[in-house]
Amino acid sequence: MKHAQYYEPFDGDILAGIGNSPISPTRDFHIHDHYEIFLFLGGKVNGFVDQFSYPLQRGNVLLFNNHEIHKIINLSPEPYERLTIHFKAPLVYPFCTATTNLLACFQNRQPGEHNLAQMDEPLIEEYTT
Repeated sequence: MKHAQYYEPFDGDILAGIGNSPISPTRDFHIHDHYEIFLFLGGKVNGFVDQFSYPLQRGNVLLFNNHEIHKIINLSPEPYERLTIHFKAPLVYPFCTATTNLLACFQNRQPGEHNLAQMDEPLIEEYTT
């Protein structure tokens, strides 16, 4: 494994939660055997994926596959709010079809590229209330 010293194992199929703290639960770069969706809700942070840095704004969604080393750095002593979902790919396979690969946004790109998406405010409200 390319980044074995940063590997974080994951037990289970899915883990989701909302965080609001000044410190990331994983303080160093890390990589894992599952996929991660990170929805940034507020604060002042940078997201790092491989060699890229993303200054995050509310509604930014970072997608991490199981080959991408990544880290979130809080640029402020204030808490930052986020929603994270960790899941293993086999959980999604039954919902994919020959014409619809629900994992394409994780799989069909080079590591560290096209990790950032945007969720608009009405959709954020729907998911967080």
